[in-house]
Amino acid sequence: MTSPEVAQFGDYIRESFSRHGLPVDRCSRIFFSQLAHMPGYSGLNYPFQFVEREIRHLEGKGDTITKPAAAFNKSGPLRNFMHKHFCVAGYEHLGVNAKLAWKLDNPRSPKFFQMALRVAKPYKNRDLNEADSWKFAGELANEIVHGAGGLDDRLAGSATGDWIIYLPHHGQNYYLCIAEHDEDRFILDTIKHCAAEFPFVCAYVSP
Repeated sequence: MTSPEVAQFGDYIRESFSRHGLPVDRCSRIFFSQLAHMPGYSGLNYPFQFVEREIRHLEGKGDTITKPAAAFNKSGPLRNFMHKHFCVAGYEHLGVNAKLAWKLDNPRSPKFFQMALRVAKPYKNRDLNEADSWKFAGELANEIVHGAGGLDDRLAGSATGDWIIYLPHHGQNYYLCIAEHDEDRFILDTIKHCAAEFPFVCAYVSP
């Protein structure tokens, strides 16, 4: 999108937040700019709406599909700030959550292999033709998503993704930026830029 289109889309996002009763005045300009620049994809919703959903939850207006909000490391400069995951369908987030659901990073876990063997059992000792191969692939994919302990279960409240960074201040949340994991330096620098709008934020940065 061109700069005017991005600015127009940023206004649309603010209007969406307002329609859903969300605190536009407690969201930084950087935060809205990031949402407007999130890459598009051919889904039913804009990516910002998955962020919006989690903020609705943080504001007591809706459910969440991701992990509970958490504070940063207690010994670090961000320890007074909070992060809440958001998960965007169509992003790499779904692949990451599927991998975690089936413990594919853990070579000692039999979870995925037991499921795959069960799905493959009817095809044992058969010469698979093309139709059988496609049928098996479809059944395996369906089990990965909808099977017990699979992706759907993880998306029911324990999904991971990227972070919404916010600060609780006098009983209200101030939404400062979005970030990937392990971007503490970027988060810290962005928070300092947010001080132009919210002067109190720097007082929460620990030495």
